[in-house]
Amino acid sequence: MVFLVSQIKAVGLLGASWLDIDMTTSAWLMISVIIIYTMWGGLAAVAWTDTVMVCGMALGAVVIMVQMFTSVDLTEWAAKLNAIDTNLLNPETGAPYGSSKHSVYLVFPYAFLFAAILPYMSVRFLAFRPDVKMHTVGVYVAILGCILSLIPIVGLYMRAFGPALDEADSAMPVYLQTFLHPGLQGLITLFIIFAMKSTANSMLHTVASATSHDLRLALFKDAEHDSPRALTINRVAVVGLGLLMMMYAPPFMLSWLGILGSGTLLAAMIGPVFISTFWQGNVAGALVAMRVGFFTSGGLLMLTDLGWVEGPLIGSLASSVCYVGVSLLTRQSEPVYSSRVS
Repeated sequence: MVFLVSQIKAVGLLGASWLDIDMTTSAWLMISVIIIYTMWGGLAAVAWTDTVMVCGMALGAVVIMVQMFTSVDLTEWAAKLNAIDTNLLNPETGAPYGSSKHSVYLVFPYAFLFAAILPYMSVRFLAFRPDVKMHTVGVYVAILGCILSLIPIVGLYMRAFGPALDEADSAMPVYLQTFLHPGLQGLITLFIIFAMKSTANSMLHTVASATSHDLRLALFKDAEHDSPRALTINRVAVVGLGLLMMMYAPPFMLSWLGILGSGTLLAAMIGPVFISTFWQGNVAGALVAMRVGFFTSGGLLMLTDLGWVEGPLIGSLASSVCYVGVSLLTRQSEPVYSSRVS
């Protein structure tokens, strides 16, 4: 819910600047649209919005790269950045990912685990057709990932050639307004909104489905798992939780608690959700792993200077070791039967 709040507020902020309306009105408008198509479309709507979003974002990334690399000389660009701060092109540390330069590569395992373990992200895998070949998906993901990973270069372009910024987060909006045609600016902004809404709708779908399903089965022991009534209850839950996100959205939730909640949940769930796919442990291993992952990741994020990537990864490692180790130690040995032939 914390992460969903941050997504709704972010898309509301972007929509406000795009539509020239206040942020609250924009957020209400965006969550209303998300509620409507998630309520009627379900997981299919999540899958299609993700597809449109990633195609549009990749196209926008190509357009932005062409504009930047054809408008300036690379030597001049590098000289300007070095004159401002040599750390821009040759950083001494990998902050905020860690103290070592190579700590930035920790983003790769973090992103993989983030997508595979967190329920509001991994729900997307349920939208795959049965005949999809995963190695083919891997090729597409690698290509799209390489294209989209070029987007942060916009920050270096703005630092060298753009106007002064009050906030670093405004680099992309100011870049679009300053260097691109209004038509392209509007189209790319639209796909950025798609990207935020695609995450928000998957989380809303997951939270509403899980909440309505669990409550219904807990309150009515004879309730059917799959029925028209269940679908109606789920749709009502989408509306209720979607509106709740707008009413309960304190600003301090938008960044720090979102990072804390996501990373800690990742570390807590890696054993029973991810490792159990390849190696099945037992209940004791799962419970210990969840507690160890929760307290390790949460403690490192709150009480140390480790970055938001290192803490959850260390918590995930500790949780994984506990899941396997405790399961092996507490697993009852199977009875051995012997027969005597006389």
